[in-house]
Amino acid sequence: MAGRAEIVIDGGASTACFEGKRPASPAMAREDYGYLCCCVGGTPYGAIPDKPEVLIIGPGGGREILIGLAHDAHVTAIELNGVIYDVMTQGVLGDWTGNLYRGEGVTTYHDEARSWLRRTDRRFDLIQATLVDTWAATASGAFALAENALYTVEAFNDYFDRLTDQGVVHFTRWYLEPPRESVRTVVLMWEVLRRRGVPDPEKHFVVFRDPEGGRPCTSILWSKTPFTPERVARLCDTFDKQLKACSDALPEVLYAPGRPAKEDVGRFLTSADKDQFIRDYPYDIRPTTEDRPFFFNTVRLTDVLTLNREIMENEQASVVLVTILAIVAAIVAVAFGLPFVVRYATIRREDGRGTPSRLLYFCALGVGFMLVEIPALQRFGLYLGHPTYALTTILASFLLGTGIGSALAGRYFSARPVVGARVGLGLVIVGVAAIIVAVPPVLTATLHAPIGVRILITTLLLGPLGVCMGFPFPMGVRALEPSRARLVPWAWGLNGATSVLASVLGVAVGMHLGFSVAALTGAAAYAVAYLAAGKLAAPVVA
Repeated sequence: MAGRAEIVIDGGASTACFEGKRPASPAMAREDYGYLCCCVGGTPYGAIPDKPEVLIIGPGGGREILIGLAHDAHVTAIELNGVIYDVMTQGVLGDWTGNLYRGEGVTTYHDEARSWLRRTDRRFDLIQATLVDTWAATASGAFALAENALYTVEAFNDYFDRLTDQGVVHFTRWYLEPPRESVRTVVLMWEVLRRRGVPDPEKHFVVFRDPEGGRPCTSILWSKTPFTPERVARLCDTFDKQLKACSDALPEVLYAPGRPAKEDVGRFLTSADKDQFIRDYPYDIRPTTEDRPFFFNTVRLTDVLTLNREIMENEQASVVLVTILAIVAAIVAVAFGLPFVVRYATIRREDGRGTPSRLLYFCALGVGFMLVEIPALQRFGLYLGHPTYALTTILASFLLGTGIGSALAGRYFSARPVVGARVGLGLVIVGVAAIIVAVPPVLTATLHAPIGVRILITTLLLGPLGVCMGFPFPMGVRALEPSRARLVPWAWGLNGATSVLASVLGVAVGMHLGFSVAALTGAAAYAVAYLAAGKLAAPVVA
C-alpha cells in the first residue's frame, strides 16, 4: 500500500501528501488512490461535467489534485505557500509523490489565487478550496488578525466570473457549534447573487455535512446555474454509490432545492428576511469585503467586552486585539501620560499659552500616519499578489517618500515651517481621498501586468503620498525650535507613543468598521493637525 505523510505548518495546521510509486497521472490516481474520492474533495464531481477543468486553491500536499486526476480532470492548482510549493516540486517530496505538482494533466503555480484569477480569462467547471484557513497563524500567535482575501464578496464574485455555465464553486469549512464559518460562507455567496440580481439565489446552493474522518465539516456547493431536481438527485446518488463504498457515515444534506432544510445553513437560505437573520445571529456573520476582510473573526467586539460568547481557538483575534490595545494604552499612559501630567505646570510656564494645541498637533500626526499606512497595506496586498511583496513595497514607498518629503520641506519651507506643514497636511488629506476613491479602478485595470510593473505602479501611487506625509513633522519641529526647544522632546515622545497606539487602533477599526473608515479617521487626524498648526509658531505669551 502506498504511504502517506503530513506537512505540518507552524505546528498548528497540516496537509497530507501521498507516495507516488510511479509518475503522477490519471491512471496512477485511479488505481492507487481511488479511495480518496470518498473524501469531501470528491463530492462535487457528481454535479459537474465529465473530464472537467478544475481549479484548486491551496492544494497543499495534493489530495485534491489526486481526486481530480482520478476523475480525468485537467487540474490547475494555485499554491501560495512558497515552502510547500518548493518541497512538492524541488525537494524530497517531489520525487516521493511522483512529481504530483507537475504530473500528467496538472499545472501548478506559486501565486496568490485571487491575483491569479483576475489575470486569467480561463473558465473552470470546478473551483475548489478545501479547509484553506488560518489555524497555522493561530499557532504562531497571529490568530485571525491577518486579512484573508479568499473569503470576501469580491473574491466570490471573481470565482463566479471564472465558472463555466455548469460550473460549481466548492468550499469546505470545519463544522463548529454554532456553524458560523459555514453560515458566513453561504452568506458571502448569497450576497454575490443578490448584488448581481440573480433570481431565486437559494436554488444555486447544495450544502451538506460530512464526517471527514470523525471531525465534521461543511461542504458548500455553489452553482452558476440553479440546481435542478435531476442534478440534486445525481449528486446525492454520488454520495450513495461512491462514498458509501468507503464509509458508513454518509454526508447529511443540510440544504438542497426541493429538500427539507436543516440547521442554521438551511434556516438562513429559507429565511424570508435574511438581513434580519444576519443581525440576530449570535455571531458576526456579516459578509466580509475587501474593506473588511477578516473572515475568521466572527466575534463581535461587544462580545469580547462582555464575554457572553464562546470563543474558539481560531477566533481569538478580537480578544488578542482588545488585550494588546489595553496593554499599549496602559504603557503609553504610564510612560508618557503620567510624566506629562506631573510636568505640565512647568511645561506650560515655559511654553506659554497654546501648549495643548501644539502637542495635539504631534499626537494627531502619530495617529494619522498609522491610520493611513495600515489601510494602504491592505488595499495593495491583493494587487501585488503576495504578502511579502506587499509589505516590502509599501513600507519602502512610504519610508522613502517621507524621507524625500522631509528633505524637500527643509529646502523650500525652512523659513515658513507652518506654511510647509499645512501644505503637506492638505495634500495628505487629498491623497487619502484619492486612495479610497480613485486608486481601486487603477489597480483593477492593471492587475494583469507582470509583478515588476505592479510594484512600480504601487510605488508611483504611494510614493507621492509618502512625500506629502514627510512634510508635517519636521516642519512642526522647525516651528518650535526658535523659542520652544524644550517642547521638542515632548513632541517626539508623544508622537511616537500615539503612533504605537494607533497601529493597534487601526487594525481594530479595520476589523470592525472597515479599512476605509480607518483611512478616513487618519485623514480626520491630519485635519486636526492642520487646525492645530497655527499655534506652533505663536508668540510666547504666559
